[in-house]
Amino acid sequence: MLSPEVTLCIPAWQSEQFIEETLGYAQRQSYPNLRILVSVDQCDDNTALICQRIADSDPRVKVLVQEKRLGWAGNVNFLLQQVRSPLFALYWHDDIIGPRWVEILARAMIGNSQVVAAYGSTRHFGSHDYHDLSGRPLLGQTAERLIEVLINPELLGLTRCMIRKEIIDLGLTIPQLDGRDYFENNHPYWLQILASGQILYIPEAEYNRRNGIGSSVVDGWLRLPQSQVLLDMRKNVSDCMQIITDSISDPTELVAVTYCLYLFILRRLRLFELNHNQASSPIEMSELSEAFKELQQIELVDQFDQQQLRGVTEALSDIFFLEGKYWQAAKAWNKALAKFTAAMAIQNHTNNCSTEIADCLLNLDYTEESRAITAQHKSFGNEP
Repeated sequence: MLSPEVTLCIPAWQSEQFIEETLGYAQRQSYPNLRILVSVDQCDDNTALICQRIADSDPRVKVLVQEKRLGWAGNVNFLLQQVRSPLFALYWHDDIIGPRWVEILARAMIGNSQVVAAYGSTRHFGSHDYHDLSGRPLLGQTAERLIEVLINPELLGLTRCMIRKEIIDLGLTIPQLDGRDYFENNHPYWLQILASGQILYIPEAEYNRRNGIGSSVVDGWLRLPQSQVLLDMRKNVSDCMQIITDSISDPTELVAVTYCLYLFILRRLRLFELNHNQASSPIEMSELSEAFKELQQIELVDQFDQQQLRGVTEALSDIFFLEGKYWQAAKAWNKALAKFTAAMAIQNHTNNCSTEIADCLLNLDYTEESRAITAQHKSFGNEP
């Protein structure tokens, strides 16, 4: 079978404790036509020396050492510009891949021009007790693909996938803010991939993600001041909205996808507030983007199919839990909104809500509750 070249791109920094293991799994891949490209960002440990020693004994490995600090996104973007092969994948400096990971994904993509990327299951290892991530094929239209991932965050294994080089040619990049990495700037990266075409899911391709190393990308946001998180989130939302508006022309679909982005970002924001313990009251989403100011969830129920509405309802349930856990005063209002949203969902799509949410509908006056919710929408956090 034809085996076009695949490039594994490894952005490395301060990784002397695990880079040899990571490279070892890359070298042992079963795929016959593999290039391994490592970019070592400026650091003060032995990462570059270890990588170069390995490259000296394996012609497939090329090491590029940066003289100036590029940052996480800058290092990734540098690697993307070095790709010449038809297929490539980002392979993070502290992770490990199964011996057939490259072969399984590459073989699935060869000859299938409709597919722009492919990913497999993601397993976590290390000190943090994270659940493993599965996935599903993302084969619908652009809006359907975007909605599915935004309301199902467990599908974020997309940052660990194989991709066609054509997506780089279309402008694939990880954005920065004033030359620095910003909080969760990986979101626009995978949104660009989603917007570009269909994505395969092949569970047999196993990717192992290391946790517990204090990564600024994974959990460093817990140490950031609230002012920086808000600045970064505004940039993140702006970049994501640009991708969405460039990809979707239908006004109804645009509103639906924007609302799903709203839920996705709101869940992240409330999680930050809960863990950071800085905010005295909930931060309004309108502070992050003009696009969020006019959204009213109770008017959007009819824009989603059954499966999508289930995801929307579960996202709202997560958000209500986070808000009620941190702001005691918001509990009654959250409960009311949760009930009304569930009522609307069940009224329009029978049996679409989880049992837990559906149980909230008992003894509820929908008409009176909807008026109360509308009145309270702009005074979030106060007792109705």
